[in-house]
Amino acid sequence: QIRCLVKLDVPLLLRLPPSAKPHQLLLMATPMLLLPGRMQSQLTAAACVIRDLEVICRVPSGGISCELLYGIPMLATSVGGGAEAQASASSVLAALVSELRLRRETLVLAAGLSPMTLTSAQCAHFFAAFPAHLVGQPAL
Repeated sequence: QIRCLVKLDVPLLLRLPPSAKPHQLLLMATPMLLLPGRMQSQLTAAACVIRDLEVICRVPSGGISCELLYGIPMLATSVGGGAEAQASASSVLAALVSELRLRRETLVLAAGLSPMTLTSAQCAHFFAAFPAHLVGQPAL
């Protein structure tokens, strides 16, 4: 219940490789832990800024060490909107999540985003996108 009261959505544009159709996918990411008040206000103020994430490569899920994972975990789902656009984005994300799960792979992403504050950063940081499923909804 507390989680819903402080729900923050961070818009992300996932840039897929040129051979993929579509080439980009708009997602909404929600931090999976409660953030301090200052961080919440920074994210709320920058909620209209879409952060770009570029797919660098795929790696086996077992190839990412727990010691390398740090920062604020997020859950990314498809964006709401028009029924047709939402269905299309959701089906693309579902196909991507299913393929990653079937192959037991994880996406390595790069973005000018700080993993500790989820705000813009001057240099690119790497992120790991693991396949996940919410109730009836694919997620990364």
